[in-house]
Amino acid sequence: EDSPAWSTTSTHKYNVELAAAVIRSNLWPGACTFAVGKTYENIYVGWGQKYLPYGFSPAVLPHPEYEYELGPEIMEIQDPTVQVEQDWRVAHKKKPPPKEEGEEEEEGGEEEEEEEE
Repeated sequence: EDSPAWSTTSTHKYNVELAAAVIRSNLWPGACTFAVGKTYENIYVGWGQKYLPYGFSPAVLPHPEYEYELGPEIMEIQDPTVQVEQDWRVAHKKKPPPKEEGEEEEEGGEEEEEEEE
């Protein structure tokens, strides 16, 4: 907290006419202003976090091999062939509901009437 908010430097020590003044923020790392003559520009490249005197380190994650027990539920299996998939579809195909006897006769009767006309 005793340090100044800004640090100033110059790009040239000997040729002042070509030198650019550079001002950097000590509070917001990445905030910078530079000027040459009456022209200046501000730039910020950072994470949007103020300077912290101590670094942040997240907790180390456990190794994946210790996190999960190996078992059949996470083991990879070989994909079935096309023939195996088709056989499964045929075996699990839904059977159509049985038709009533009256429905079959009505359908046949309508076709006969149309043919007679």
